[in-house]
Amino acid sequence: GVGFDVATDGIFKVRTLAQTAPAALLTTYSVEANTGTKNVTALESRELYSNSGDADGSIINLPNDPIAGLQFAVAVIAAQTITINTGAGETIWLAGTSCGTDITGSDTGASLLIFAVTGGSGAVWHAIGSGTWTC
Repeated sequence: GVGFDVATDGIFKVRTLAQTAPAALLTTYSVEANTGTKNVTALESRELYSNSGDADGSIINLPNDPIAGLQFAVAVIAAQTITINTGAGETIWLAGTSCGTDITGSDTGASLLIFAVTGGSGAVWHAIGSGTWTC
């Protein structure tokens, strides 16, 4: 059989009933190529969006009034612009700079991890990236 535990640090852990110490459950990102406009939902948290095959730019609209802790990844594969938008009144921060409600990248190899630090109306998103991203 299998047992489940949630540690005091919030990490979900799985163990067989023969184990006395549970192990952390590791997850991976699912990957989706986006060549148009993607309206992301909370249920898609921990997805990676690339622009593989894109010829004219793509858009990722993050969930409006998100739940704190949602996270998404973006990777520039084609040398085309990816624009990431938040809902009205929300803010994206990158390296200590407020980007307002959008951030763009177009350099092949650039990547970004973006996560909701606060949720609800006026949410704050933080981004960690490599390559060039423009506010």
